[in-house]
Amino acid sequence: MKEKIIKTNGIELCTESFGNKKNPAILLVAGATVSMLYWDTEFCQQLSEKGFFVIRYDNRDVGKSTNYEPGSTPYDIVDLTNDAISILDGYKIDKAHFVGIS
Repeated sequence: MKEKIIKTNGIELCTESFGNKKNPAILLVAGATVSMLYWDTEFCQQLSEKGFFVIRYDNRDVGKSTNYEPGSTPYDIVDLTNDAISILDGYKIDKAHFVGIS
């Protein structure tokens, strides 16, 4: 597991990756207020052992990513969508499987 901070649009997004970057990518997307730790480390390792490059991340306002004052949410669902794309760009990944929960 490797941690990487992606800086985009004035914020920082904390990510962790598992496996070989040359393998097909899976981006694990948690709900808006859920930490990347929802995606269990063992689960991520199992996916990487099956031949995938796995990325999980903390959304804005969660964990090690940029946090805002309580009650302040200067972002919307479009921003969260762009964050996911920025993460793929930060890893120089052109396409990926998206797996999400809400």
